[in-house]
Amino acid sequence: MSSRYSIDSAIKWVLALAAIVIAIVTGMAAHMALKEERQYWQSQLISNYRYSITAMVNQEFEHLQQLSNTVVESSATYGFVKFGRSKYLERFYANRTLHEKSLSAILILNTEGRDTFSNTTISKRVFNLMKERFVAVSGTPYASARDHGMVFVEGRIFLYVQNKLDRASQKAIGSVVIFREVTSEMLEKQSREIGLEFDIQYTSANHRVMKVSYANGIVVNALSSSDTDESIRIEYQVRYSGNLLQPASFVIHVPLDKAMLNQWVLPLTILLFIFGAVVSMWMVIRQFLIQPSLEFARLVTRGYDPSQTKQVEKRLPLELDRVYSEFRHLYQDIERQSRFSDLLLEAIGDVIITVNIDGEIEYTNPAAAHWLGFSETNLEGKPLELYLRSRDNLSSGVSNWLYQANIDKKRVETEAKVTVIGNLEQCFGVHVICQPIDLKYSVNGSSTSVIVIRINETHQCDHRNQLC
Repeated sequence: MSSRYSIDSAIKWVLALAAIVIAIVTGMAAHMALKEERQYWQSQLISNYRYSITAMVNQEFEHLQQLSNTVVESSATYGFVKFGRSKYLERFYANRTLHEKSLSAILILNTEGRDTFSNTTISKRVFNLMKERFVAVSGTPYASARDHGMVFVEGRIFLYVQNKLDRASQKAIGSVVIFREVTSEMLEKQSREIGLEFDIQYTSANHRVMKVSYANGIVVNALSSSDTDESIRIEYQVRYSGNLLQPASFVIHVPLDKAMLNQWVLPLTILLFIFGAVVSMWMVIRQFLIQPSLEFARLVTRGYDPSQTKQVEKRLPLELDRVYSEFRHLYQDIERQSRFSDLLLEAIGDVIITVNIDGEIEYTNPAAAHWLGFSETNLEGKPLELYLRSRDNLSSGVSNWLYQANIDKKRVETEAKVTVIGNLEQCFGVHVICQPIDLKYSVNGSSTSVIVIRINETHQCDHRNQLC
């Protein structure tokens, strides 16, 4: 058996479920679209900044190359090295000079790759470890050449540029190598130039000292990218001559703008819009359909009132208005029939009484009230047996008639002799019909049986001889 439901609840749940499904689907679609857009944007970003980093590194080496050219083109440097005047070199490239030129060290080699002169502002031990990668090993051939790249020493990183010390019309008398350490100040300077946070981070510590030459070019590729709370971290690996991997990666942090940072703003906005649309739709449906229907239902339960019903009908949809019109006609027909039945009951000469399940009087027509000798108001709610008694056979008396009609739901029809409390001097020969019903309603409850009594004869009672 299907359960009953109200239009109000049904529409409410349908709209709620539709809103949830639409909101979830739309939110997921918006989120996926934003995610794909962000991934595309991120891939373009990674590709674009790969060229920016390569250009920035080359630019830093160009600055260092210009400084190296100044050193090798200096007549004083050339003359001091050619004639072996190391004391003048010590004064010419003292620590103060290195600091002014932002250099960490300088190394001058002869044509055999031997250390002719060197000076540094860093630890001698660290500098000696670097120097081993440039000084020729005894007994091995050495050919000086232009070179540039990086040296990785115990977690520290140095840029280097090596140039021949020569003149156009003369042979080279050696080479000059200058070093500049990658410091936090340098990284901050580079970050300001590109507008991003730039860093160089070690990825391998297999070698204590490693020299990486950029002379044959480098290839910068994206290694990984990850999202942080406020930026995207992109790591680039560097491969140099022979497809070897540099032990340190270039890292940049790209700050996210508000649109990328708050990627849930658009889906949430869509969800709120859908929620607002559903609420508005529900309010409209409730205003123009549910409310008039509920108001009309309340009017029907209280009783048909033409004046009030017409006001409600003006706000009803046309479809429901036709249903209510049919109901109105049916209600009026039933009401007319009820009035006719009441008038008929009041006009008929037979005694008509209705009782409830307890045998209490619910209704009496005027003939019954007159016969019983009391007003309808006094009779209502009183037991019928109090006013009516059978005189011929107790087993088939009033209580037996009511029991069969109320409990067994049987129709009783019999001839009987009865007396009424309002007229004990007479005995009546009557034809009794007791019919079970559940139709006649009163203020106190519902009737369960109707008793129709037709008086056939009347006798005077002889109370002295106990005869009737």
